[in-house]
Amino acid sequence: MGQSILGWKHCIPVTVVDGTFLKAAFGGTLLIASTQDANIHIFPLAFAITDSKNNDSWEWFFRKIKECYGEREELCIVSDRHESIENAIKNVYPNVTHGVYAYHLFCNINTKFRIDVEATNMTFHAAAKAYNMEDFEKYMKDLDNLHEGIHPFLANEVKYEKWARIYSKSRRCAAMTSNVVESINAALKEMRELPATTLLECLRNLIKKWSCNNKKEVEATFTDLPKKQEEYLRNNFFKSLRIMVETASILIYSVHSGLTTNIVDIAKKSCTCNKFDLDELPCEHAMSVIKKMNLQYKRYCSYYFTKQAMLNTYNALIHPLGDPKTWIVPPNVEEIEVLPPKGNRKSGRPRKKRLVLAREGSYQLKCRRC
Repeated sequence: MGQSILGWKHCIPVTVVDGTFLKAAFGGTLLIASTQDANIHIFPLAFAITDSKNNDSWEWFFRKIKECYGEREELCIVSDRHESIENAIKNVYPNVTHGVYAYHLFCNINTKFRIDVEATNMTFHAAAKAYNMEDFEKYMKDLDNLHEGIHPFLANEVKYEKWARIYSKSRRCAAMTSNVVESINAALKEMRELPATTLLECLRNLIKKWSCNNKKEVEATFTDLPKKQEEYLRNNFFKSLRIMVETASILIYSVHSGLTTNIVDIAKKSCTCNKFDLDELPCEHAMSVIKKMNLQYKRYCSYYFTKQAMLNTYNALIHPLGDPKTWIVPPNVEEIEVLPPKGNRKSGRPRKKRLVLAREGSYQLKCRRC
């Protein structure tokens, strides 16, 4: 849709892709591509209905996306470790960074090595989200203590640049997990049982509703940054106050406005903790320097996280389809004959819910007294 194409230029250059099965009479697969706006809201880019998740389907899907959206600088495509997705990205986007979901890779590790889930969960995700090499090496050593085969698997078979933030060739921002696509799948739970044309119309109405709500939210915002980014910087500001109190005797401000423990270069928007560099938002060390020098923190935030970027994202409108008699259909589209897919329906009642892994089972939270 036109709004997605125009708004994509003002969103972070990260595309999250995934596929989900349809439950209508003819089955099929719904392929989804989405990103996030300045307030970390889901911003859908494209949908496609195909027969299954195979090389031809994914390559056709990516070629259509490239045809509509083009290829941006520092673009990063995030997905699971499906072989067809990796092959399609290599053919269509040979120069684009491809990352994998941390949670899906975590599930692969537990399936492959059969180790303690709770002990691995915190350590692996901490390594994936580490901002500097010292922390990354520390968590990798902890993984070695759990199982000696994890480190070679992540380094050689998966490759560090696929899942680790510190090694990624492009900034992945908050797209480290599959939360974006899982949220879309949850919203489409009932729609997946509808016929194709009705499904696409429901998708259009859903995106229209999200767009309207997000536009109202940003128009009611009176700060320079959206709500979630303001909260992030507010937390960093309170952390910076603690840093300034703890290091008051050794705090040194130079031409580059540096701290003796963490060097902050305001001009280059850089800090030795790497949070400022990778998140493109001032970290707690940078906030302490900004406040000390009476600077405006908005100047040191990426454009993609500003209120203006979010306003530009939802500037276009999603128009209703209108009367089919008024549609202008190109001749090459009118000549296409659409046939139902050749699907083999399995015997028995169709399954409505997916199989839940043991580690995803529900559990009851208890207070400390219990």
